[in-house]
Amino acid sequence: MKNKWISILILMMIVGCKGEISNPIVEPGLSDISLSFVNDSTVIIIAKIVDNGGSNIINKGICWSERPNPTLQDHIIIDSTLTQEINCKIPYVQPGKIYYFKAFANNSVGVGYAMSNTKSFSVPFNRAELEITKVENLTSEGFKCCINIKTDGDIKLLDKGICLSRQISPTIDDYTQSLGVKVENYETTINQLKEGTVYFIRPYANTNRGYFYGKNYSLVLPYKNNKWNTKYDATIDVDGNIYKTIKIGNQTWMADNLRTTSYQNGDHIPYGQSNQEWRALFGVQCTYKFTNEWDNIVRFGRLYNRLSIYDDRNIAPVGWHVSNNNDWEILQKYLTENGHSNSLDKKSINMVQALCSEHYWPVSNNEGSPGWDKTYNNISGFNALPARCRSENIGYEWTDSTQATYFIVKESSTDRITKYKYIYYSSKTLYSSFITDFTLGASIRCVKD
Repeated sequence: MKNKWISILILMMIVGCKGEISNPIVEPGLSDISLSFVNDSTVIIIAKIVDNGGSNIINKGICWSERPNPTLQDHIIIDSTLTQEINCKIPYVQPGKIYYFKAFANNSVGVGYAMSNTKSFSVPFNRAELEITKVENLTSEGFKCCINIKTDGDIKLLDKGICLSRQISPTIDDYTQSLGVKVENYETTINQLKEGTVYFIRPYANTNRGYFYGKNYSLVLPYKNNKWNTKYDATIDVDGNIYKTIKIGNQTWMADNLRTTSYQNGDHIPYGQSNQEWRALFGVQCTYKFTNEWDNIVRFGRLYNRLSIYDDRNIAPVGWHVSNNNDWEILQKYLTENGHSNSLDKKSINMVQALCSEHYWPVSNNEGSPGWDKTYNNISGFNALPARCRSENIGYEWTDSTQATYFIVKESSTDRITKYKYIYYSSKTLYSSFITDFTLGASIRCVKD
């Protein structure tokens, strides 16, 4: 009897072993995967577990990477639901990039992946890019601008136009001028604005994907001058700053001080505050008294050190250059030949009056100075303003006692000798001197190539 029970026990063990061999626990099995785009930056991926491998599922989800063949060591999104379905949302993906992903599930034995293993996707550029390409016919009441729109993906235009405000970053809640949907490239004229006022402009597009805006553009309108009837056009730098331009003789000058914070290639120009930073071996810039008031920055421009004008990345807008000594000699010769000499002649408008704006200069009793009878100022349209300067001698006090303007002037491109021109509110003379204080920060005027 004892041998009989031993035989039965051995038989049961053999049968049990055969059962384990025929049905081992393995990695889970998953169906193929599908994906859908929710919006321009989020993707949903769906898969299904078709076989748990003979063991409970511990985790399920998606692993993904910007490199082929992602693993659980890359980005992971876990689906914590208790169903057989895997449904995961991948957020913050960027348009134009390629992403690789796998659906996975793991049990006590290991990890199983979807049937197709690795898949990839890229998010389409569902966007509208807007750019002001040209501004012209600046008057005391308005301007004309040309705007370019580019669309990608499934973008459909519903409306487009331009919005404008006295504050930075205008939106459709501010003043808008709608231009419909007929053409992608369009131009418009904005009138009935206020003379001498700073405005911020942004083109906009209303689309099936919502509103898109271009970058901020800024300008200051000229003051009305019935005496000289000056006509301005404009140029735009890489930051979106719009500058008045004026033709004087055979030259075309900026009629605003430079205010860019970027070189032509988009590289940032450091903001310098200490004298040590202004003595450094690279270009720096700042605003007068370190102000962050946009009205003053747009109106008076920024201050730059001498090294900023020699940087190969070029601080001037495309098609322009920082004024050099030869440019100023041509300008002064033209003004002199047209009766505006750098002298004390009381019979004519002298050179500094011809160059200086009729606004913002303090009053002076010295006949022929910028602060004297300002109705005689700015016959040239050059529009020099008392933007002042910064230097080690001034430090952080930014004294206003001189009430002057300073312009950095290139003297030589080889030895980097640099001059500056300056005008005092109570003087009749356009002065010129070499820069010996390397902490000097002054205005820049550019000339068209």
